[in-house]
Amino acid sequence: MNILKLDRRLGMVTLVPRSVEDLWDLYNIIEPGDLVSGPTTRVIRTSSTEKGEKAKVPTHLTVRITTTDLDLVSETLKLGGIVVESPEELEGVRGHHHSLAIKHGTKLIIRKEEWTRHQWLRLTSKRRRSRPLLIVAIESGESSIGVVRDFGIVSIQQVSRHIPGKTDPKYRDQAMKGFFNEVLEAIIQSVKQLDCSIVIVGPGFVKNELSDFMRAKEPKIAEKIVYLGSATSGTPAGIHEALKSGALRNAVERTRAIEESLLVEEALARIGTGRNVAYGFQDVRGAAEVGSVEALLVSEKLPMNLDSEGRKQLETLIRLVENGKGKIHIISPRHEGGEKLERLGGVCALLRYPVKLR
Repeated sequence: MNILKLDRRLGMVTLVPRSVEDLWDLYNIIEPGDLVSGPTTRVIRTSSTEKGEKAKVPTHLTVRITTTDLDLVSETLKLGGIVVESPEELEGVRGHHHSLAIKHGTKLIIRKEEWTRHQWLRLTSKRRRSRPLLIVAIESGESSIGVVRDFGIVSIQQVSRHIPGKTDPKYRDQAMKGFFNEVLEAIIQSVKQLDCSIVIVGPGFVKNELSDFMRAKEPKIAEKIVYLGSATSGTPAGIHEALKSGALRNAVERTRAIEESLLVEEALARIGTGRNVAYGFQDVRGAAEVGSVEALLVSEKLPMNLDSEGRKQLETLIRLVENGKGKIHIISPRHEGGEKLERLGGVCALLRYPVKLR
């Protein structure tokens, strides 16, 4: 995120998103009631058009937001609302509905009556952005290809083909070759769009056979393979399984989704043994008050589900953890780890030492 100007007193920030991850952050920051200003086009009648005709006019509008939507396919953040500020020549559009389409490179201004600590933290944190990662889960006749970004799994493409049994080796080999070609074509399309590393996981030796096939047919693509590992299937479950693998984290460039899933899995493991963990707002707050919180895990969805008093309590909790030198992790709900955190109530803490909470 390129922040050009920030005025906390006025609650105003001017910025330019530089990636789809930045758009995801803005999607979670911008709320109904906020004012957002940005470049856009508006269909109007002009003096240069014939009677009854309309034209698209480039302009700059300020919209009071009512709806937000992030289209991950087109990588566009769509902000709908009511026009409150416009150039004089377009003052007739004020009070009417309009939608801003924000892409990376779009300069915009956000104004809020009240920014939460959570929102400022998310907007200004200098967290490292990771390159996309392509995870290919494969078994005989079944493959799932997932694109993992900082905030989770963006998409999963599946390839299936009937493979004859080993009693018919000639047709089996032909079918496997055709299957590998389909999988490779899907991988090539993803690599063309993204500068990404490739991880291949699955049961048995099919993953190794795919790797060999790629090295023989597309050696430049095969150079992007950074890890071959085990998974129980070639279904989407195999991708989620890979995200939880500690071996995977050590073998490939870390992405936010992998790191967050491992944090949640660590919390769940500690809950299972009853050691150095707290979950639920009351217990986490108690641990933070005595300085025991080493890492606070907060679901991105949690602030959206709280009323004003609940948000104030969350702000206080974050400050307590920061004052105690703990780390804050805002967990995306777009991966399995985030979903598990949601089921824990949206907040959990890894502790430095045990605390008697009840």
